[in-house]
Amino acid sequence: MSYEIFLTSFVPDDVVVRARSILCGVAGTPERHYYRHIQHYEPSDPTVKGFHTIKQLQRERAPTTPQWQELHQILVKQPSVLQLRTDITEEVEIANDSTVESRPAYIDLPAAKRAALRWTDLPDPTNRQIDPSITQRRVLEITDPRAERILIENKFRLKCSLIEESYRWWLEGIEYCLTRNYLAPINTESATSRQIPNPATLNPVGVNWMLYVRAKVDNQPAATMPARMKQGQLALLQIKQRLRGVVDFLAFDRRCHDTRILEPRRA
Repeated sequence: MSYEIFLTSFVPDDVVVRARSILCGVAGTPERHYYRHIQHYEPSDPTVKGFHTIKQLQRERAPTTPQWQELHQILVKQPSVLQLRTDITEEVEIANDSTVESRPAYIDLPAAKRAALRWTDLPDPTNRQIDPSITQRRVLEITDPRAERILIENKFRLKCSLIEESYRWWLEGIEYCLTRNYLAPINTESATSRQIPNPATLNPVGVNWMLYVRAKVDNQPAATMPARMKQGQLALLQIKQRLRGVVDFLAFDRRCHDTRILEPRRA
């Protein structure tokens, strides 16, 4: 478990090249271009709490077992939408190489392609001690080749599928990320299909990129976590001040980051 602390802004598509140039200068490093396949899963029955296969997962004693146990305990208390994130950068670059005569409409992913399961908490409420443009929330990530199978065995269903394109930079523990999404139609024949649409054949969702500037704070050692959280907040405030007049970081209602599945109210 860790905390994610971040600033957020919009960048219109017609100025994104200039924004990338500015961020290269801020970070002092070349940009890195990525594509990720992001699948959102939700429980078929939100009244079922956690993973019913948790005892089997405990018996298998895999390196990720403690993380699955932690996620199970979270979902018992509050059902949530989970993300399955797969890096497809290499496959997209090969498919769209300039030497290829025609770009394929679909890209095949290797069966052994690793994915990371991601859960995010409802962000902390705003308070007077933290700048309103800073969002902070708990995050749990599990990198496990069994992740998709475990979700399906526990009756999770695919809610939506996206392809995320991003440019990223890192400096002194801070990540700068420009990102936009493409809606990837779900293959109704098989939710576990290893074939995805080529993003070169899709239209992006909206006309804006999202800019995130974020820091991660591990919850261990617990004794120093408050000080490290404060350090991360101060680092983001310094970046916000440095980019004043260039980037307008916004305050968002925390509910726009809410992944919880709320049970319908009873009459």
